[in-house]
Amino acid sequence: VPNRSFVVYAGVERIEEEFLVPMIGTRSMLRIEDRERYERNYYWLCEKAGLPTPKEFKSPDDIDRLVIVKIPFAKKKVERGFFTCASPAEYRAKVKNLIDQGIIREEDLRLQRIEEYVVGPVFNFNYFYSPLTGETEFLGIDRRLETNLDGIVRIPAQQQRTAGITPTYIIVGHTPATIRESQLNMVFKMGDRFVEASRQYFSPGIIGPFCLQTIATPSFVDVRTSELRYVVYDVAVRIGGGTNIYMGVGSQYSKLYYGFPVSTGRRIAMEIKKALQEDRLGEIVT
Repeated sequence: VPNRSFVVYAGVERIEEEFLVPMIGTRSMLRIEDRERYERNYYWLCEKAGLPTPKEFKSPDDIDRLVIVKIPFAKKKVERGFFTCASPAEYRAKVKNLIDQGIIREEDLRLQRIEEYVVGPVFNFNYFYSPLTGETEFLGIDRRLETNLDGIVRIPAQQQRTAGITPTYIIVGHTPATIRESQLNMVFKMGDRFVEASRQYFSPGIIGPFCLQTIATPSFVDVRTSELRYVVYDVAVRIGGGTNIYMGVGSQYSKLYYGFPVSTGRRIAMEIKKALQEDRLGEIVT
């Protein structure tokens, strides 16, 4: 069952070509998380699914608003270095500073993605698609805890400007979250659209757990329905890192759906058991 560490340390190509063990999920989709190297990445798939993503800037010279720059760290490739800026001049100054500190490398700038910084609360929506039932299930929501960002935002703005601290976005934990019940319909639609697009462009499509990491913002309200839109800024086509907050207890949503506690791990086990009982194991592995 793939997770982030396995994919990063083993490498997508080796998993696709050398790991000759049946895998729960769709191994051909793991590469879409590598947004730097593959054109058909999760941004591309979200566009096909009709899911909004942050506006991308192809060149630093085009920056005309607050943006976030995503780039690999120089040493710890597992993590991605982020920084914010609001003009070409600020971009160049921050890049020089980060290179001088050894945090990023100049040659890695070719792998960067510059996108609009969408302001709003972050919600990671965790789903499970079952080929055995043909249903997309909503298992719960989590939020990231990032260092040292979560500490910096608790400091008054004046001290943020004078402290000389470079913000980093290294994930160190997760917390549970819920949303207003009126927003659940949009969450269900997003999961269904992603599954449909995955089945169209990455046969046989997503299998098992996946996560849409989103930002809720009023600037993306759907004028036809007045529904708040959720902008997708990251995707996990495997077990999401934040699902461990529900181990042993399940989320509010999965418990209401099943009538008993269901975490992502338990849901995977339930799928394997059902596939074995029905002699359909081949439908949930690749």
